[in-house]
Amino acid sequence: MSTEIKNTLFRFVTMRSPELPEETNKDKRFVYRIANESGFDNAVTNRPIGTSKWAAMKNFSETFNPVKEEGISDYFNHDLQQFAIWITRNKYSYTASELANKVTGLGNVLNTVDRTVLWDNFFYQVITQKDFYLKEIFMQLLVAVHVLENFDANNTKLLKHLMNAKVVLPKKLFVEDVPALPNTPLEARSVEEGEEQTITLPSEEMKRVQAISQSNANIERHRKLKKELQKVEKIYNRDYKIAYDLALEQYEEDIKPILATYEAALEAERQNWCTVRDPQVPYNPNDPCDNPVSIPKPELPKFEFRFKDQLDLAYFQSVLSAPSYETLLELLEIETEIASRSDIIENFSLDPVMPSFEGLNLLIDDGINHNTGVIIGNTPGQGNTSISIGGVLIPATGTLEILAAPFAYQICPKSYKSPTLAGTYVNFDLSFSTPDLSWQIIGVTTITESLSGVKTYGTDFTQSWTGNKVTLPNLHTNGLTEDEFYSTLKTLTVEIAFSNGAKKSLAVNFFQSLNCVSRRSMVTIADPKQEVPEIPTIPSVPQTGSEGTFIPSGFGVRQLGIADYKKVEQSIQGYVEGEVAAIENVMAREYKEKATRRLRRSENTTTTSSESEREQLTDTTSTTRHEMQNEVAKIIQDNKDFTAGTFFNADLGKYNIGGNVNMATHSSKEESTRQAVTQAKEITERAMERIVAKVKEERIEKIIDEFEENNKHGFDNTKGDKHVVGVYRWVDKVFKNQVVNYGKRLMFEFMIPEPAKLHFLGMAENQAITKLVEPVDPRTYKDPTNAAVKFNLENYASVNDNTVRYWAGKYNVEIPNKPEDIIHCGASFGVAYDGTSASRHEGAAGSGKIEIPEGYITTQGFVNFTAAKDNDRQVYSGMHVTLGRVNKSISSHDGGIWLNDSFPLTGYVQSVPVSYTMANFFHGNVNVSVECKLTNEVKDRWKKETFKAIIDAYEDAVAEYEQKLAEEKAKEVTIKEANSGFYRQIENLILRKNCISYIIDQNATAKRTYGKDMSKPLGAGVVKNFGNHEIQVDANLDDYTAFVKFIEQAFEWDIMSYNFYPYYWGARQSWNKLYQHENNDPLFRSFIQAGMARVIVTVKPGFEEAVSYYMQTGQIWNGGEVPVIEDKLFLSIVDELNQTEGQKEGKAWATRIPTSLTILQADSIGLKVEKALPFDEDLSDFEDPTSVPQSENFYVSDSLLSGEDENLAEQVEEIASKMIGKIAIEDGYLKLKTNSEPSQTISQITIETLKESMNF
Repeated sequence: MSTEIKNTLFRFVTMRSPELPEETNKDKRFVYRIANESGFDNAVTNRPIGTSKWAAMKNFSETFNPVKEEGISDYFNHDLQQFAIWITRNKYSYTASELANKVTGLGNVLNTVDRTVLWDNFFYQVITQKDFYLKEIFMQLLVAVHVLENFDANNTKLLKHLMNAKVVLPKKLFVEDVPALPNTPLEARSVEEGEEQTITLPSEEMKRVQAISQSNANIERHRKLKKELQKVEKIYNRDYKIAYDLALEQYEEDIKPILATYEAALEAERQNWCTVRDPQVPYNPNDPCDNPVSIPKPELPKFEFRFKDQLDLAYFQSVLSAPSYETLLELLEIETEIASRSDIIENFSLDPVMPSFEGLNLLIDDGINHNTGVIIGNTPGQGNTSISIGGVLIPATGTLEILAAPFAYQICPKSYKSPTLAGTYVNFDLSFSTPDLSWQIIGVTTITESLSGVKTYGTDFTQSWTGNKVTLPNLHTNGLTEDEFYSTLKTLTVEIAFSNGAKKSLAVNFFQSLNCVSRRSMVTIADPKQEVPEIPTIPSVPQTGSEGTFIPSGFGVRQLGIADYKKVEQSIQGYVEGEVAAIENVMAREYKEKATRRLRRSENTTTTSSESEREQLTDTTSTTRHEMQNEVAKIIQDNKDFTAGTFFNADLGKYNIGGNVNMATHSSKEESTRQAVTQAKEITERAMERIVAKVKEERIEKIIDEFEENNKHGFDNTKGDKHVVGVYRWVDKVFKNQVVNYGKRLMFEFMIPEPAKLHFLGMAENQAITKLVEPVDPRTYKDPTNAAVKFNLENYASVNDNTVRYWAGKYNVEIPNKPEDIIHCGASFGVAYDGTSASRHEGAAGSGKIEIPEGYITTQGFVNFTAAKDNDRQVYSGMHVTLGRVNKSISSHDGGIWLNDSFPLTGYVQSVPVSYTMANFFHGNVNVSVECKLTNEVKDRWKKETFKAIIDAYEDAVAEYEQKLAEEKAKEVTIKEANSGFYRQIENLILRKNCISYIIDQNATAKRTYGKDMSKPLGAGVVKNFGNHEIQVDANLDDYTAFVKFIEQAFEWDIMSYNFYPYYWGARQSWNKLYQHENNDPLFRSFIQAGMARVIVTVKPGFEEAVSYYMQTGQIWNGGEVPVIEDKLFLSIVDELNQTEGQKEGKAWATRIPTSLTILQADSIGLKVEKALPFDEDLSDFEDPTSVPQSENFYVSDSLLSGEDENLAEQVEEIASKMIGKIAIEDGYLKLKTNSEPSQTISQITIETLKESMNF
């Protein structure tokens, strides 16, 4: 068929390594230096050890005398310059005759060219980048000289190679010698000595660590003080009782002579009175004459007892340990400096609210509670966090992890009061990251060195892990006083031993300040013992570059090879007859007729709702070459889903044929024109192929359709004498399918560990968005800190004041009132003489009981009584009190008595009986009390109720969380239907940032890196606002924007492809977090669960050489012809990418598709051709031409309906008109034609096919 209509069936990508460059004519396709060595060679050859080639050439360039623009004609022929410019302008549009005339006109101009001067000046401009115009001129001159040296007018192919030759920078000068890398991990080869320490403020995590560490130390000190005070209190009470008894005994001894004199006077008076009184007269006490003369009572001295105060600081200093005494002074807010302490202690007055040990214990409990609150406030949560962005749920980490390089550390000093030693000390908190959990710490040694060279060592350490970040708090505890830190400390050295055999160390100088010190790496003392695979040498990757130039290391990213973009084009090869569709048989003398009637009546009510959206394609980085058509696309997409990979395409836009090209380079006019035309063609073609359309309409349609069709078909063979058979055949289409390569791309592969980590960190730092934090089950809570107080609540037995305080505050729990652990119950009785007496003993007695609340049991009893005597010293006086099973009594001949005593009293519940008896006293008071403790049964009942209340509150919080989560998920479904690319955009952005970080300097202070603030700096104290924000317009802005454009435009980031590998390829400590992340989008779930991502990014056409140049030198080539480094890999890539697009690959294959058409296989229809259907006879493109379906010859029968042919003459005339009358050659075909007018072509064959068949 002369006109071939082609359709693209589908498109696909194949990846392969670049082919090695052909050795044939390689010196013609590339411009190599063949000049003599120069000063640049000498500078490289004689460079000092440790100096890079680039640095050596940079130093030599400072003394090099380059050719100036105004003096270029003095060195190079003017005609040669014009020829070089002509080549640049016409390299794609020249003719062989034009080129021959140009070369002939130059004569022997090559004899005037000093190639060494030309190459040296070209090197100078490449290294210094001082004059873009001169660099282009020298490169053009090199190509012109190359063309003249190798010109052959009879070799058209060679001329094309010469005109498009690439200038090659010699490997000897521009590729660093890569030494064999030792078999050690990457972190062991980091730059360790060159980086200086940085004085910083503590990070948020370090603040949390230090707050918990300080509170732990305070709680430990307070608990130790309380324990010592309990012992002191017991000693104090014992000493008090002993001193009291001794004082009372001494008092009684002191008043005994006074009382004896008094009693002797009473006895003498009584004896005198008895001798005078008539014993026969009855005694009447109311009669004064019956009473002796009154003897006045002696004035007894007052009993005074003084004992040291309970809070005697001098006494405490003698009985408490030095650290506990320091803690006590701190609680009492007394200055602890030795110089001023004694004066303050002497003048210290006791707070009236704290008169005893009990008040001091309350003060200690307050301190413990305060520090417990600090620990609670700095203890991170453990719940999984989901973030809702406009209704779309995205998992985020529950805690904010700091993204840092392995062994980047921060160490912070802090002052503290030691629990074991007196004075103020300084210890250190160290925080750093490890590569993985195989770096378990087994030993830490701290060494402090004074200015005089004295060293002290410490080996105690504790460790706390969060992911792969470890914190070592309280290093060198009790080894450095605060005075020594500020006055004599020179350096602190920390040596860390790991379980894998590795050893690291760090040495810092705090410069006598409590500020933190940070650094990006530690010093390696020993490497891990396990075998590490040898790191392969990256070819052509220099280790150093120009001053301030970062050269990508090549680790984590590699040049994967070439991506061939292919498509399957389909065209119609022809039509062939297919299976039998129907057979009609009409016998002789028979008339057959068929009549059909078709009636259709329908009534439809249709409601349709859809949406229409068309977007304009304007992004110059757009492409659609990953799209497929129809069912083929669905099959390929299924395969991609199986591998959890996708091709991301960010093309969005209205259908608009056209392109927007903005070229901003210094290349020549012809080069720019060609690039612009090529790009415009590509954009136009993409715009024609790219339509994003959804139909949105809402319509209610009511259709009443009535249709009637009557068909009548008859076969009249009434006049025929033969049977007639009509065979109907289906008509099949034959399609030709051909794979066509329509473009190549240079590919880079990036391997990214835990690709979603950056996303999690970004979400954790956003406080403005809606966060859904999954409640933490108290029963499975694990304390992430080494706090002195624990908050885990495994069961009701774990309920205590700390756990209740933590979880009640977390879930706002209404806790049942906790019964007091210790209570005191008592009763008092007044005792008075009841008028009874026996043997001169006046007396009284009584009983009662002490009520004990339910749930308590007695532990101790207290008795206190006093009584006044009746002054009858003839008999003993006394009082007896029985409390429970314990009897306390006292007797005396003296005046009043008193008793204050305590004793163990256990086992009483509900009540304790009390009884008392008084003898020879007129009145007295009895006070009894008991100390009770809470029974275990009641305590357990309260713990169970409290535990249940906390768990109920947790379950309520879970129910509320699940309800909110369900609401957000319901929103998410609607939003995702409207924006199906939401998650794809997140994946693309995060992966892009990770990939870019592999090929740029990650140091925030580097000249060319991301995250630069290009705004104009303001004065000190001036707050930036809407009115004063301006951009700093200077050379740095141009350099930064050029860097941004190159990185963003050189790679086709929007169509990157990626595969996600499972969680077990990530850090082991992150497995549970990665595995638990869920999302209803399967690809995004693979993203957030991935332990490793493989990303393949293609280089945009036209940027291949610039990207290769950047990866090798760290320099950005912002325009003009790009030289290539002398390396087989890159030379082969340049060769391949210059090949013509649209090449056919392999042989075509045929597909046969049935149609709904039929054809009658019979002579009666007048088909007198060999092939009844159109068909392309050229089968040379097919791998197996015999397998291509072809039309058969029709069998001609002379059986006609109705027997004789009434129009025989007309038929004969028609047949004659179709007989071959002449042979003609037209349009490359040999044609057999009729004589009729107009002439008809009966058959034809191509001239080329005819020649091949005749062996021409």
